[in-house]
Amino acid sequence: MKQLDHYETMKTIKSCDSELMICLCGVSSENLGLILRTADVFAVKKIIYYGNISGNQNKYLKISRGASTPIEFTDDTQFINDIRTEGYTVIALEITDASLPLRSFVFPPKTCLVIGNERHGVPQDLLDTVEGACYIEMYGKNISSLNVSVSTAIAINRYMELLFGR
Repeated sequence: MKQLDHYETMKTIKSCDSELMICLCGVSSENLGLILRTADVFAVKKIIYYGNISGNQNKYLKISRGASTPIEFTDDTQFINDIRTEGYTVIALEITDASLPLRSFVFPPKTCLVIGNERHGVPQDLLDTVEGACYIEMYGKNISSLNVSVSTAIAINRYMELLFGR
């Protein structure tokens, strides 16, 4: 077994066209940069950033390390109606009274996954518009949530597993 370098690794990467969009709400610039990298790795179609970025707004560019996933910034919930007209189902990654466990959740092929910030979650104005919600089950005793970039990566991976039948 031989560890591959960057260039050898790039030759092994398969490309795909996913129909997954991510909507981030009030996520810090650091987490936005990390999520952009993850989105690029998993071929996310687009990121929609709802609200204002906290922290240094240029920091996400440095942390994203050249990720090419398109990003759109908005403070108007009209984007929800726009993506629905394109056939997208809007799902929140949030613990609610109606959320289903992520491990048993089946994403529609055209999904927009709404993800809130670590402190306040998905804003209620967006939560009121979603068609469903899922959550990551946790089994530990002391921590009640994951870092938002980690949670996003887990949810994107679940979507991709379903897309490729694994």
